[in-house]
Amino acid sequence: MSRLAASLALLLALSACGPGTTTYAYRADTAPAQADRDIFQCQVEATRNIPVNTQVRQRPGYWIPARRYCDRDGKNCYIEPSEWVPGEVYSFDANADLRQEYFQRCLAGRGYSLATVDRCPSGTTAQGPLAQALLARLRPVRAGACAITITDYSSNLIYAEERG
Repeated sequence: MSRLAASLALLLALSACGPGTTTYAYRADTAPAQADRDIFQCQVEATRNIPVNTQVRQRPGYWIPARRYCDRDGKNCYIEPSEWVPGEVYSFDANADLRQEYFQRCLAGRGYSLATVDRCPSGTTAQGPLAQALLARLRPVRAGACAITITDYSSNLIYAEERG
């Protein structure tokens, strides 16, 4: 199977991504493969320079007070004892927002602009010249466009009038 045919098959298989939004990185005259390398390098750089800082916290606990239950006549009663409910323990990365900002600035420094776009609906396909165009160059954001995954880290856009 030729490299182009394999790439087109992969492109068609990946077009089944579901709805929602994704962040699209665009730079004029850039191939998705180059964008993939740049995005990956910026992620590595951001992780290297802003490491994970895991913080562990505990939400406050609370008491459930004792309760008295009686039958309709009020003669047969019992008391359910009070109960202590400990607070939930959770963790978070205190550097996540800073690392994301570093990543975005890294891409901007390489000439990319970022936009939030809709993912293409399941079943959206690209064939022939359109599929080749999606592999060749990133496309500028346009109203009604949706993103289709091209590589591990890169997407490209299919315009509304091109969807079948």
